[in-house]
Amino acid sequence: MSIELSKKLIELSPEDEKMKKYNERLLEFQKYFSDVTCKNKNARVVDQKDMDMAEESLKLVKEMQAFYKNNSSKIINYSRVAEFYTIANFEKRCEEVKKWKNRTDERYNESQLIKDYMHEKKDGIPSAQA
Repeated sequence: MSIELSKKLIELSPEDEKMKKYNERLLEFQKYFSDVTCKNKNARVVDQKDMDMAEESLKLVKEMQAFYKNNSSKIINYSRVAEFYTIANFEKRCEEVKKWKNRTDERYNESQLIKDYMHEKKDGIPSAQA
């Protein structure tokens, strides 16, 4: 088999190339959320970046699913990607991140209230000067 022929055999269709890019980006999201999940169990603060990443990942998987639906007959190598990444899975992930964010905010608010209380107790409430 010639080198040129073997190159043609491994070249992806434009649709498979696009699905490959979706897959690469979704793998980045998977790693990010795996790290967030592990760190969250250690009381990691969930911030706005996490919320944005959750929303962005859901948007990307919806876009990928729509692309796959419209081009499924042309996608050979990456058809399993569309089956693996489901919208429901990413919607669930978004909800989890929102719950963690709420818990983080609650922990911060309780902690801040205690700090403020201790600060006032130590320093005393400043008297109003007339």
